[in-house]
Amino acid sequence: MYKQQLYGRAYVWFFIGWYEDNWYEVNLKNENISCTKEQMKMAAEGHLTTEALMWNQNNQKTISGMSSEDFRKRLNAALIAEGYDISHNRYPEGYQEAPLAYDAVWSVALAFNKTMQRFTEQNSGKNLKDFTYTDKETANAIYAAMNSTQFLGVSGVVAFSSQGDRIALTQIEQMIDGQYYKLGYYDTQADNLTW
Repeated sequence: MYKQQLYGRAYVWFFIGWYEDNWYEVNLKNENISCTKEQMKMAAEGHLTTEALMWNQNNQKTISGMSSEDFRKRLNAALIAEGYDISHNRYPEGYQEAPLAYDAVWSVALAFNKTMQRFTEQNSGKNLKDFTYTDKETANAIYAAMNSTQFLGVSGVVAFSSQGDRIALTQIEQMIDGQYYKLGYYDTQADNLTW
């Protein structure tokens, strides 16, 4: 982009938003990028990103009993205990996705509980411990349970589409002066864009 002069006010770039905030400065040598950090910053200036909202935006207690801020504090304390220096806003790779991973585990646990409850109510004699990958009946029961799972998690409202995709708000950001600024959110379920 920089060397072809495809940047500046005349261009609008859209990048995926789940890279770490300083993605354009790190690993340049490892990725054989011949631009300097300054050139990368100039080329990246003004770009827009979209990504699934990864942190619940209010401080409500979630299904775990923690708010998203409680979870962030607990995660940061664990990272500090492991020797990570997060005091300079340098987080390990995957940090942004931690709330999604946490809520994914809750989703699986809730789906398994629903499946076990269904088997008990049906008095079918089936048990999750006996599940094999050729057991279509149990697989369908787990799929149905997952599909109907909905709760408030540290990443926001957790629900799934009929295809099994996570339904989440989409966050829209723009890089201005090297910093990301939130521009708005898109709610796919309500087909609503809020700036």
